[in-house]
Amino acid sequence: MTHKFLVLMMPFLVATSVFADMSKCPAEGLQHKYLDVPIDFENVANGTYKLHYKLINPFSGAKKTLILLHGGPGSGMADFDNCQKAGICFSEFSNRYNIITVDERGAGCSQLPENALKQYMTHLATVEDIEALRIHLVGQDGIITIFGISYGTMVGM
Repeated sequence: MTHKFLVLMMPFLVATSVFADMSKCPAEGLQHKYLDVPIDFENVANGTYKLHYKLINPFSGAKKTLILLHGGPGSGMADFDNCQKAGICFSEFSNRYNIITVDERGAGCSQLPENALKQYMTHLATVEDIEALRIHLVGQDGIITIFGISYGTMVGM
């Protein structure tokens, strides 16, 4: 499979918990979105889980798309809420880019069912999640740019 995205990387370590209190996860609305993706991309009959992502600015087909991937594994999209965390305030690019943050598989509000954690918490599955999000946002042939921190650089690569 050919993935269509450009990766920008910023490595540093982040140590946080993998599990979130799901009762504190936002409802789907204008900013917060949930995409059903397979728990197991090799056997989609095993069901889906909800991949949580957030639109930092209103999505426009006329703009390029920038997806921000957090560190961890297990950190979360909150890594990008503070402009100082990554040293860049991504909202400054909102006139040229659709900016999206993602709670990667098993982090923040993108929690797998407990019985699927050990078997399906893999690097490759997380990559496939981002590929499914790319296709959902910009279509099969659409191109995205990825900015990753720490573990997010490995997912992006």
